[in-house]
Amino acid sequence: MKAATLVATLLFAWAIQPALGRDFLGFPDFDQEPLEASTFYPIFTTIGIVVSPIVSTQLTIDEMRYKLVLARDDAASFVASNGEIRGAFLQAALLALRERPEHAADSDLRLAQVILAMPP
Repeated sequence: MKAATLVATLLFAWAIQPALGRDFLGFPDFDQEPLEASTFYPIFTTIGIVVSPIVSTQLTIDEMRYKLVLARDDAASFVASNGEIRGAFLQAALLALRERPEHAADSDLRLAQVILAMPP
């Protein structure tokens, strides 16, 4: 299970837990178990703070990879036509690549070649 799915499932379960009762996930209640609750919730929120950037970084990487895979055919047409044929997927990939400092000054043809050189 991907980290994003796991986090979303846990947050959903936590949000609906009052309606389902304490036994659903076993989260401690401050009224009934103050000691357990006072240790569980700080740990739970700390894990959320640590996991959240990792999940968002993974989603960003997956989104970039997806754009590059979609742009491969457009990049091949662009290179073969010496820049005459531009597809929408290639344009989206070029914009995404230009946000990265190492590709900011590269030409469109060079970036299309980079997209073609990447493994699928």
